[in-house]
Amino acid sequence: MTEPSAAQTGIDSIRAVETFLAALAADDLDAAAAALAEDVVYQNVGLPTIHGRRSTIGVFKRMSGRMGFDVKTHRIAAEGSAVLTERTDVLTLGPLRLQF
Repeated sequence: MTEPSAAQTGIDSIRAVETFLAALAADDLDAAAAALAEDVVYQNVGLPTIHGRRSTIGVFKRMSGRMGFDVKTHRIAAEGSAVLTERTDVLTLGPLRLQF
């Protein structure tokens, strides 16, 4: 069996991130968790780095039901399993809508 190419690994990684973000927007934390590797390292600029699937999903579980989440991805790129997104996240808290 041959190893996947670096390009294929990058494409698979991008798909995983897109699936993860779409699941978060749909408030489907089971699907979001399924998109993550067990040893994921989740970095969101300006926030602490989160290590591991369980810890990452735990952060989103604490927000679930309290606020809405949506995302607009502007650019996405990968090198191997590392994925970088340029995106606008939208958090909705009642009538308050925050975009960053």
